[in-house]
Amino acid sequence: MPDKIGKRGKRAKRDNLSFDEVAQVCEKLMTDGEKVTVRNVLAVTGGGFATVSDFIKQWQEQQVVSDATDLPKTLITALKTAYKSMLSEQEESYQQKLNLEAQHTREALDQVTLLEKTSAELQNELEKCQHATTSKIMALEKELSISALRLEDSHKREQKIADELSKIRQKLHEVEIQMAVLKTRRQKDKKTES
Repeated sequence: MPDKIGKRGKRAKRDNLSFDEVAQVCEKLMTDGEKVTVRNVLAVTGGGFATVSDFIKQWQEQQVVSDATDLPKTLITALKTAYKSMLSEQEESYQQKLNLEAQHTREALDQVTLLEKTSAELQNELEKCQHATTSKIMALEKELSISALRLEDSHKREQKIADELSKIRQKLHEVEIQMAVLKTRRQKDKKTES
């Protein structure tokens, strides 16, 4: 009796498989050229048949969606190159601006030493320079934040386009199936008329 309780407890505990665990095993099986079956996955993960079966179905559905949204490699390469180039240019531009601002900040600090020896009027002028520098840094940080939001928006639009493309491909596939069915019906109708 204790053995059954122990096994049942272990099985129930092992049934707490995550989708990621099953997906990794499915990927490995596919890479190794083996069939992705419930038995093959169970051999690696253990757990319940129904749980593993559900996760495999979910994984297979993701594979179909992934295959349907694949873009040509040349297009992906071109997009990546353009995107990297854009980021590189922005980074270089921001780096130049930051270097310039850092240089201004160093100059302002040098002026602080000189202005400590001078009157309150010169100290006010220094404070204005520091304020201007801080404003410019804040403006650059704001620009950087805006660029990050644009980048995130670009990723969302890219995902939306990929989703729409997937839907279009699915509809096209359905239309092709319907056309094939209609063609078959016409051929049958022609045969019955003859």
